[in-house]
Amino acid sequence: MLRALYLVCSESGVIDRYSNSVSAFNIIEAVQIYAEGAPEANDTPGVPSLPHLSLRVTATWISDEDDRKHEHEHETRAFSDAKGWKVLHSGKFRWTTKNHRFTVHVQKFAPEPGVCVIQHAIRRVGESDWHTQQYEIEVEGSSVSANAN
Repeated sequence: MLRALYLVCSESGVIDRYSNSVSAFNIIEAVQIYAEGAPEANDTPGVPSLPHLSLRVTATWISDEDDRKHEHEHETRAFSDAKGWKVLHSGKFRWTTKNHRFTVHVQKFAPEPGVCVIQHAIRRVGESDWHTQQYEIEVEGSSVSANAN
């Protein structure tokens, strides 16, 4: 049975090549987004003000023996009230160890104001039900009409 271990969104991070430990830098909890060309206006101390997010999504899952016999597919998605779900990255994989870590780099992502939900989902190929874990980011600022990948 798949189990979610963690999901974190940060500006950057590294993986130690000897221990395989991951470090996340500048974890994103809230952000202020402003339209391209608009003057930067940061009303909230401690909340970065940016024209868009460059985001590193790291999700780790734990599998059991049965999961390691099957091919799986995964998706990293973002949700906002204005646009609904948007798939940021997807693919297929096979478990090679008990834990599997996914790292997705998203460039120039401009979510709408409100709560942006980042979700990582896994399911066995051919099955309909997804196992999910999610992370919420508070987004302040004016509406941004152009979302680039």
